[in-house]
Formats: sequence, structure tokens, C-alpha cells
Amino acid sequence: MRRTDKKLFNIRIWLTTKEAASYLGMSENAFRIFVSREKIPSYKLGKRSVRYNRKDLDGLLTINLKGELYGN
Repeated sequence: MRRTDKKLFNIRIWLTTKEAASYLGMSENAFRIFVSREKIPSYKLGKRSVRYNRKDLDGLLTINLKGELYGN
């Protein structure tokens, strides 16, 4: 991840699937699997646009450190 990308994440509240996956350090496919299993909350903005709240993702990073996201 480039330095400018990190700055972008710090000011963005809503992230796209690609951005959110990158923020969590996982592939888009793995990210979508977690979303489909309702491990990651998503929000529908508009008719087709799905976004992820950065604060929710920050909470998942904390949970993941404990091993709870993966069911450990």
C-alpha cells in the first residue's frame, strides 16, 4: 500500500469493497466471503452501491488480533 493510500483511508468514512479489502490486508474474494457470512457489516448506499464503514473495519482489526474473526 502506498503512503498516499494510507492517508486516504484516514479521511474516508465509507470505503468500496476494493478499498476495504486492501485496508484489512486481504484479497477482494476473501473479503466478499466474510461479507456474505455476515462477519463484516456492509451498508447499501443508493440502489447498487455497497460500502463499508471504516470504524467497523477498525473494530474488526481489533477483534482479529484476538482471533475471533476466524472463529478461534
